[in-house]
Amino acid sequence: MPLLPYTVRMRFLTKLSLLLVALAVAAVSFAGSLAGTYSGRLVIDRGQLPRTTKGGEMSHAAVQAYSKIKLTLTMKDDGTFLLVAKTGPTSVLNTGTYTRSGDTATLIVTKKNGQAVSNAVPMPMKISKNEHELQLGFGEGEMAWFSFNKN
Repeated sequence: MPLLPYTVRMRFLTKLSLLLVALAVAAVSFAGSLAGTYSGRLVIDRGQLPRTTKGGEMSHAAVQAYSKIKLTLTMKDDGTFLLVAKTGPTSVLNTGTYTRSGDTATLIVTKKNGQAVSNAVPMPMKISKNEHELQLGFGEGEMAWFSFNKN
């Protein structure tokens, strides 16, 4: 079988190379995207709850009230997010930006209920291996944390 002319082979190899690069970029972009909507809740470890001044555990009513907070986190491909916390008829709306490094996404709230936040604190979130679960904790020996699952 005769070889194709040099220019035909080069055009083919160039197109093939560009296609492979495009596929590789698409695969990395798709696999690394946290974009989507997550439902969240506050998880409380009752064994680590602080004692009240009367020496008893935090009241059952208080734990129940915190457990009823409904969270919705929407993360966009452009690096922005929207976090809505509903407690009965009241809602708190936070917006901001996020970055990702490995298995951690760091959220920074820039607006709370439409008002600019001047002293924003970075909030690191642990990303699960399947990228469908996020966890926002409060440090070592956590007694409570926010857990988010992708819808």
